[in-house]
Amino acid sequence: MTTVFSGRTMAGINRQFLSRSHLGIRLLGVLLLASTGSWAQPPAPADDGGPLVFYSRAVQYPNPEFHPQVLVAFPFNVERHQFGFFRADSLADEGGPVTGRVYAQVKLYDTTAYAVDSAAIYFGLSATNKREAERVGIQVFQRLALLVDPGHYTARLTLIDVVSKRQGEWFYEEIEVTPPETNQLRLSDGVLAYRVRYLGDSVSQAIGPIQNGYEVLANPVSAISNRDSTLHTYFELYNLAGSPEDPVSYQIMYTAYDDTGMLFNAFGGKVRQATGNAIVETQALPIKDWPTGRYDLTVQALDLTTGRSDSLVLPFRIISPIEVQQLVAFELPDADPYDTLSLDVRMRLARYFLTPAQKTTVDKLSPEGQSNFLDQFWREIDTRPETRQIENRLVVFNRYLDANRMYSTIPGGDDGWRTDRGRIYMTYGEYTARDNFPSPLREQPYELWYYWELEDGYVFVFVDERGTGDYRLVHSNAPGELFSELWENRIRAGDIGE
Repeated sequence: MTTVFSGRTMAGINRQFLSRSHLGIRLLGVLLLASTGSWAQPPAPADDGGPLVFYSRAVQYPNPEFHPQVLVAFPFNVERHQFGFFRADSLADEGGPVTGRVYAQVKLYDTTAYAVDSAAIYFGLSATNKREAERVGIQVFQRLALLVDPGHYTARLTLIDVVSKRQGEWFYEEIEVTPPETNQLRLSDGVLAYRVRYLGDSVSQAIGPIQNGYEVLANPVSAISNRDSTLHTYFELYNLAGSPEDPVSYQIMYTAYDDTGMLFNAFGGKVRQATGNAIVETQALPIKDWPTGRYDLTVQALDLTTGRSDSLVLPFRIISPIEVQQLVAFELPDADPYDTLSLDVRMRLARYFLTPAQKTTVDKLSPEGQSNFLDQFWREIDTRPETRQIENRLVVFNRYLDANRMYSTIPGGDDGWRTDRGRIYMTYGEYTARDNFPSPLREQPYELWYYWELEDGYVFVFVDERGTGDYRLVHSNAPGELFSELWENRIRAGDIGE
C-alpha cells in the first residue's frame, strides 16, 4: 500500500463551533454513525441498566490565533446499541424508523475543584427500525470543545440517554494548558482515527466531529486490529513562515519504533509548500501484516526556510482479535480519579456513608491503615463488582466536586461538602425538584429539595437563618434526618411560598 500524505493550509479558524456549543445546547439531526470495521474496540457492555460506556480523550490545539487561550477538544465515541429508542410517529408502522436523544456535557475544573467552564450538546440518533438500533458495532461520533486559559485542570464528560435515563461519565485526570507558542514551530496533539476525510472548508464545525473541514473519527483507545491495513492520523502545525505571496517549504517525517525502542519502519515524508502559517496534516500509513504489539509513531516537522522544528509521539497498539477482550492492558478508559486523591479527600468521600462504629475505627488507624480500610469499604459496597472501576464511588466523587462548586462558603472553596446542603447532595444526589424562596416577606430565605423517587418521597428544608448564604437543614422526612413537626405541617398544608 502506498503511504498517503495530505497537507492543507488552514483557511482561517472557524469559530462557529465554539460560539454555538460554548455554554449552550444544540439539537442536531441525524448524527454521524459508522461501523468501525476491523479497528479494535473494547467489548460492548451488556445493556443491563448499568452506566453508559464510551471512550474519550482531551486533545489540545495551541493555535496562536487563540493566544493566550488553547482550544481543547473532547472527542468521544459510543456504541449506538446502548441507547433507548422510540418511534417519533406513534402512528407509524411498528417496524418503522426509531429515534433516540442524547445529552452530553463537559465541565472543566481548576485545582480547587471549582467548575470554571462547560460546554454541552443535545443531539439525535436514528435507525431504520428497532432491530437496527440494537445492532452491535455501530459507533456514534461527536465532540465538544472549549477555549481554555493556561493552567492545570481536570474535566468530566457526562453522557445521558434522554430516553432511558442511563448515563455514563469520563474523567480527564490532568489537563495542563500552556500558552500557544508564537515564535516557534509547534505541533498540536495528534489524533489516531478510524477515518479522516476532507469535507471542505465550508462544512460547519457545529455538527459532528469536524475539525477545520475534516471529518475525524477519533480512536481514543489507540488500539488497532491486526486485520486492518491502515493507520490514520490528524494533527495541526503552527507558526510556519509562509504566506500567499511567499510560500514556505516544509517537511514532515514519520517513523515507527517498536516497544524496545528499535526502528521498525521509516515511512519517510515529502517536501511541500504552505501559503499560510498554519496547516492541517493527515496521513494514511500502511501497517498491513505488522506484528501485534506496542509501537510509537514519531512525527517530526521541519520548516525548511527558518530551520525550526518540532516533534510528537503517538503511541498505539496492534492487537489480535483475542486481545480485543484484553484492552485492560493498555490505556483503559476507566482510569479511576480516586487513585490520585489525597487521603484527606478520600476520607471526605466516605465520611457520610460510614456507620458510627466504622468512623470510630478508621479514626484510630494509621494513614496506611485508613487507606486500606477505605479501599475495603468501597469494595464491599461496590454495586458492580464485575467491573474494574467502583462506579458508586465515582458517583460520590462527582457529587463531592459539585458540592464544593455550588455550596462552598467562598467562591472556589473546597468546604461545600461540609455544609448541610453539601452533605445532603453527597448522600442523596441531585434533587428531583426544588422550591427556592430567597426573599420571603416574613421569614428568612429558605428552599425545599424534593426527592420523589426515593421511598415514598423525601423532602429537605434549608433555611438561611443568618442571611449569610449558609443554609441549614431544619427539617426532613427522611429516616435519621432532623425532623420538624412545624415544617411538616406547613408542607402538608401547602403553606409554602413568598
